[in-house]
Amino acid sequence: MLSATASLVGWCLLHFLWQGALLGTLAWIALTLLPRAWVRLRYGVACALLGAMALAPLGTALALLPCPPIAVGTEARQGQGRAEGAPSAAAFALPTPGLKERLRRGLDGGAPWLALLWLPGACFFGLRMAGGGAWLRRARRRAEPVEGPWATRVLVLAKELGLSRMVDLRSLPDLEGPVVLGVLRPVILVPLSLLSSLPPEQVDMLLRHELAHVRRQDYLVNLLQRFLEAAFFF
Repeated sequence: MLSATASLVGWCLLHFLWQGALLGTLAWIALTLLPRAWVRLRYGVACALLGAMALAPLGTALALLPCPPIAVGTEARQGQGRAEGAPSAAAFALPTPGLKERLRRGLDGGAPWLALLWLPGACFFGLRMAGGGAWLRRARRRAEPVEGPWATRVLVLAKELGLSRMVDLRSLPDLEGPVVLGVLRPVILVPLSLLSSLPPEQVDMLLRHELAHVRRQDYLVNLLQRFLEAAFFF
């Protein structure tokens, strides 16, 4: 069972080499042809192809799973028909497998080893991704809620952008730039000195920009992208 699973994973990895290259080429062609002014369409195409990359291994696994065996009665009737009629095609099969068959057998034998080689790398990049997520969770807990006019301004801008969810504004001293966290309860983290050092007009534009990330669910898309980068690091 373990060997069969490793073989299936190995074949999925092998097939993703051409699947990922094909989807990446399609993304490059689409983003090259689409005008830069069509921001929403470009973003939608990129997200669709990213989702296709996530679904490609699943489709490969389903296609490679063995088919259910044929019923015994059906086999018996088919065998009786062949006995009474012409000889089966197996009688004319070559005694030795062809080049394609030998190549397939060689790859089938190496697929489990490929999965074993892939596993440590996927674990390493997965742990690195988990470490980044842990840092963000700690940053969210350490951040202090921003009170006053900017907190009110975030609520006003969120309503203007059609956001029905509450978006918290918090500050963190050692943060390098604004960060959006969370899906169900989004939070905008900003450096402590940013709100006081920039002109109000620039702060207002910055908050609009971060709220646009919240409305477009960029945090969720970024998680999917990071997961794919960890799984298909090669």
